[in-house]
Amino acid sequence: MKERVLRNLMTDGMLAVMFGMKIVTIRHWRRFEGMPYVRIPGDHRDAIRYDRRAVLRWAAKHGKKTVEKERARL
Repeated sequence: MKERVLRNLMTDGMLAVMFGMKIVTIRHWRRFEGMPYVRIPGDHRDAIRYDRRAVLRWAAKHGKKTVEKERARL
């Protein structure tokens, strides 16, 4: 079960590629638009990760499209 959860966690960079946006845009969505995220405690700094399914649900509600969906429309 834990392995399945970890496979669904994504970084800022992975989401930037998925949405075709810059990392700063992903961080803006998290900070100011309520994109769901997970904080993983670390020794020096916490890691921020995103659950793919939760982000896709959030994106659908907020009109954000992934690059894959845009390519499929062409």
